[in-house]
Amino acid sequence: MSTEKPIERTARLLDLIPYINAHQGIHIDDLAEEFDVTADVIAKDLDLLFLCGLPSYTPLELIDLSYEGGYVTIRDAQNLNKPRRLNKHEVSSLLLGLSELKSTLKEPKERERIDELSKKLRDLLNIQSEQFISYRSVDQSIYAEILAAISSEKAIHIEYLSSSKDQKSERTISPIEVIQQSNREHVIAYCHVAKEQRVFDIAGIKKVSPSNELYMRKQRMASLIDQADASVAISYSGSGVSFIEDNPELVVAHDSDAKTAIMKFWNTEWLIRSVMSYGGAVTVLEPKLVVNALQDRVAASLQRYTS
Repeated sequence: MSTEKPIERTARLLDLIPYINAHQGIHIDDLAEEFDVTADVIAKDLDLLFLCGLPSYTPLELIDLSYEGGYVTIRDAQNLNKPRRLNKHEVSSLLLGLSELKSTLKEPKERERIDELSKKLRDLLNIQSEQFISYRSVDQSIYAEILAAISSEKAIHIEYLSSSKDQKSERTISPIEVIQQSNREHVIAYCHVAKEQRVFDIAGIKKVSPSNELYMRKQRMASLIDQADASVAISYSGSGVSFIEDNPELVVAHDSDAKTAIMKFWNTEWLIRSVMSYGGAVTVLEPKLVVNALQDRVAASLQRYTS
């Protein structure tokens, strides 16, 4: 009695088609050796492939193959003649899952196997970092240390994994406020390395330690407004609506018919980067200081491609 799981047979069937297509006339015995099964199993697989194809599964859409005399040929693979490949999102999901699984294991050999497989997957995406951030949870001890630093106005040293750049860095920050954005917790802080205010995803902070550096409050950008009650009027089109949907806690007023909104913001740099990321789908209407800052930033960015 066979103990093979359906998913294992399905994977072999998907691999059989491109392999036969690239090795026309191969003998069933050779196929059996290649796929590490018996010739009888391969024969049953070929019988099943006769019934597979594309909707609406008429003879014109079924896979056309033959194995008379034990030699297999395929004449119409019905667009299934390419080897299975994982796309970027699938590889990323596997890396996240492996990272979560590794954190639950104590056996060194099992952890080593996960490291080996993770490295192969990272190589597929040319990812250098050995860690992948999972946003499903925040380390509560780190969260508590950040809140304590805000309360006591103390600078802290952090190890930070950036999901956008996929790199690890160490820096000293003066945490100012914890906020929620896109259903995740962030900390607004003055970064002593960048020498300006930044926003950090708390899930990406992997270690916190005390710092002797002087605590600094947020640095105001020249001639721009950065304060708790600052607001901006915007208009949007197309995909720009997601700027409203992803930041509901910042929306003061929203006219969906006119596609305009008034939104709070805590940092001009964050606002400029966010608006620019929508590539014209979000437009700042006022205040004029922010409009001018956006125009200057866009002009500087375009200049880099023309110089």
